[in-house]
Amino acid sequence: MASRYTDTLQMLVTTEAERNDVGDLVGGTSEWRTLTMCREEPSDGGEEVSTVAARAINKSSNIFFPANAPAVPVNAQIRVLGADGTVQVEGKVMRYKRYKHYGKIWV
Repeated sequence: MASRYTDTLQMLVTTEAERNDVGDLVGGTSEWRTLTMCREEPSDGGEEVSTVAARAINKSSNIFFPANAPAVPVNAQIRVLGADGTVQVEGKVMRYKRYKHYGKIWV
């Protein structure tokens, strides 16, 4: 039986720069960290939705993953890599929800 999760979910992890004895900023790195396998599905064709607060929300994808995967904070920068390593979607987490048998991220 084929796995329902064929893509890879990654999160951008950034460490802040610190000041040395002279006052210069040193360090500070950004790297993509692999979190879990997932499945990305386009959502509503990326349409903009107006809310009561007159805020426009652009939802482009739903990302599904196993329930035992690590939590992803809202506003975290994530990307999904396809089986061939190409980036399928990249963006910020708008909402994160863990259900009994799976988890879901709205980007």
